[in-house]
Amino acid sequence: MSAPVSLTLPIFENSPQPLLQAAAHAGRLGFRGVFAFDHLIPIGEPGRPVFEGVSTLGVVAAAAPDIRVGMLVLRASLRGPEISTAAVRTAEMVAPGRVVIALGAGDRMSDDEADRLGLDRSDRMTALEATLEQIKTMEPSVPIWVGGRSKKVRELAATRADGWNAWGAEADALRRETAEVRELAGRPLTVSWGGGVMLAPDQAALEDAVARRGGTNGINAGVPAAVVEHLSGLLEAGADELIVSILPNRLETWELFATTVLPGL
Repeated sequence: MSAPVSLTLPIFENSPQPLLQAAAHAGRLGFRGVFAFDHLIPIGEPGRPVFEGVSTLGVVAAAAPDIRVGMLVLRASLRGPEISTAAVRTAEMVAPGRVVIALGAGDRMSDDEADRLGLDRSDRMTALEATLEQIKTMEPSVPIWVGGRSKKVRELAATRADGWNAWGAEADALRRETAEVRELAGRPLTVSWGGGVMLAPDQAALEDAVARRGGTNGINAGVPAAVVEHLSGLLEAGADELIVSILPNRLETWELFATTVLPGL
């Protein structure tokens, strides 16, 4: 495998069993680590259940002693610098040397959630910058990435963070934005790509899965060979590592990915 690949945890669930399975099996299957989302209200589906991100991070930090654990992204507007730093400190104490935190300001997709929670969105970048500096000062050993693709976010990642995450970027855009970030950084910087991948063993199963989901909006869907081609293109475009939401987000699909996709990357 030419680059590390990590899983996003299945947090939009009624039961903790799937995320505990991810923590238990990700290392065995060859994944570098697991990452939790940070939503209190699922985007587009406010009635869905959800596990809170920081609590989930603590659970998997204790349950998965052999892999990296992190958040993608820890949203600065939800907690503020002090609480966010305390959460990172706790995770690092439970899993020393295995924590990586991607910070985010919250994008337009999160606006409905912010409205429902009564969050102040007037200056998200200020909150993001303050949280970044607080964590770097108090927990300097923890790698901090910044997630997001706006120009301001990319500039912040390049100048003050250890890495940048480009969620959902296509290869051409990733190549262009990665070059800009690396040039501005002028130093080693981790570039990670994150996104949804629907995987099925054959075309018939894929068509059935796409139909049940209601389409492929926001994800890449394919049989193993097609997924290998897609992800390889992202690595060639400049990503150092991949963080994938593998759909369906279940053990059998992770196993299929591990046996049919990971060897081709």
